[in-house]
Amino acid sequence: MNVRTRVSSLIRKTLLVVALFTGISMSGCHADIPSAPLVDLVKAAQLSDTRKRELDIQLANELATWNTNTRRFGSDDAVMNSDAWRALPEAERQRFLLKPFASREAWFAELAEEGYEMAAIAARIYKPKQGVTVKDVPAYRRIKQLADAGDHSALCFASIMQGAQVSTVISDPEWPYTPEEALIYLKKGSSLGLPVCRTREAFLIAAGTLGYAQDRNRALAQFHEGARANMYDAHWKLFKTYANKSEREGFANLNTVRMALCWGRLASRHKPGEDQYYLAHLKSAAWEKNNFTHQADRPELMALAKEWDLRTTPYEVKFTTPEDCIQLEQKR
Repeated sequence: MNVRTRVSSLIRKTLLVVALFTGISMSGCHADIPSAPLVDLVKAAQLSDTRKRELDIQLANELATWNTNTRRFGSDDAVMNSDAWRALPEAERQRFLLKPFASREAWFAELAEEGYEMAAIAARIYKPKQGVTVKDVPAYRRIKQLADAGDHSALCFASIMQGAQVSTVISDPEWPYTPEEALIYLKKGSSLGLPVCRTREAFLIAAGTLGYAQDRNRALAQFHEGARANMYDAHWKLFKTYANKSEREGFANLNTVRMALCWGRLASRHKPGEDQYYLAHLKSAAWEKNNFTHQADRPELMALAKEWDLRTTPYEVKFTTPEDCIQLEQKR
């Protein structure tokens, strides 16, 4: 193999890995080395398919935001803005700030104890408290073993967890499974209708990459599936799509603004404040021309911001579902 061929092969592999792991990973010869189960197999067998799919979605959402605060694992802003917080020694503050990440690691362990093996594997690879991911080859070998056996969870998490070690996957020819194999698993999981796989595949369809024909309507339909299943990535993608569109339009189409706010509200249910930059831009546009009075130039934008902002209109006051957002899309 000459230098040009080696470089071309590396570039191709790099693009494949990046596309697969960001949602927009050549089959080699790998020794089929068994890896021991990481959970009690009796407990694993007792988990119902319904429970496993529920945990798949919860785990996928937490791994999408594994090194930041979420609604499930977050810091108390009220405490951090208090005089008591300011009086704490630095070491105590650090312990408080790390608590959500320690709690996420403990949650991995709890799910593993229940018999959910993807959580046990995640615990080996993701270290939220330290802010790092670990090259745990036996854990990745176990994912491959499960995915090859048709385990529904592993089919979807093979690409998610491989994404935690992108640079290693690209450079290590002996990695337990290739990006191409991860893509095969993903396609199989999507064909089975698994929400985690369907959502990840939707990114590839939207971008028209890795052999997929670009089809925005098909991608939108799959993002809607993910959104209905409470997939954070789907909520986030739909929010960003309409937020960017409405900003390009200068917030002229109020229904596009509503669509962005609706999906942003759902994304913020998982990751607090996900929509805050958009809300700030919206409020700024409302006051853009008139900075010297107490009346907004575009009060309708201020009214929409107040209506949809979780800080001013809690979820309990304005209960919002994916169907609400989809209905707004149908009005455009």
